[in-house]
Amino acid sequence: MRRLNTLLASDLSTQDTVRLLNLLLSLERERVQLYGLRLPASVVVSIEQGAGQ
Repeated sequence: MRRLNTLLASDLSTQDTVRLLNLLLSLERERVQLYGLRLPASVVVSIEQGAGQ
């Protein structure tokens, strides 16, 4: 998870960012299930692109 968060801080394409976010979300789901908790049914992620992109 630390490596994924580090990658998110770098300059990635939108497609790669979405892939990393999906992977992070699946890791969080597994971690939450280990604790016996529940996650929301859906998660909405918005990506803002800078003026230079």
